[in-house]
Amino acid sequence: MRFMSWGLRLAASAFLMSAAAISHAAPATASANAAPNTGNISGFSGCQPVVTVRALPLTFTEDNSGDVRTVTALNRKSSLPLTQRSFGLGSTYAESRVTVGWRKDAQGCPALDLEVGYQKTTVHVASELLENQCAFDHVRQHEMTHIAIYRRWLQESPARLGAVFKERFNTLAALEPQRRNQETVRLALEEFGKVRAQHDEFDSDVEYAHNQAVCGRFIPKMLDRLEKEGKLP
Repeated sequence: MRFMSWGLRLAASAFLMSAAAISHAAPATASANAAPNTGNISGFSGCQPVVTVRALPLTFTEDNSGDVRTVTALNRKSSLPLTQRSFGLGSTYAESRVTVGWRKDAQGCPALDLEVGYQKTTVHVASELLENQCAFDHVRQHEMTHIAIYRRWLQESPARLGAVFKERFNTLAALEPQRRNQETVRLALEEFGKVRAQHDEFDSDVEYAHNQAVCGRFIPKMLDRLEKEGKLP
């Protein structure tokens, strides 16, 4: 069996504070066999599409050592729309990982095995927030919601990707091996990228307004102080 494994850096989700207001730019192991098409696979008489998707458990680490400058720099390196007057208080970074294996089954028919997951997943909370447990817990919980979105997306991946590749199975199976692997990875990563919409939906204007007001407005007061001390980016 030939395998190809690729990773894609995802846009990190982040807890951001602008000068005016906060703005914010269970583990699964499962498989899904695509339902058979009504017709045979071209060039393989009597064959039906077989797709197996395994989602790896999502694990993550936490790093609270970086200050606002550090977390802001992490977010500026991502595709998040930070302005020059936005500051990072929290960030969740993840890379998608897809391993592709095309093989022949016992009947000599083509079959696709996919293994998907996230790697290098790290939650960052700015170290200055350790001064106030309420604010720290609030920002951390915000990032845990982004972790939950990633985890739910993984849990749904076997059914979602199974359907995607069932639809495209005949076309992919007809390609030469290297091109087939590359196109399979491209399609899988394209599907993974759609999780961004769920992060954006969570980071609503209502969420921003709430973030601004919590914990006795500790966060905007803290940023005002850091700005006066020259400790903001």
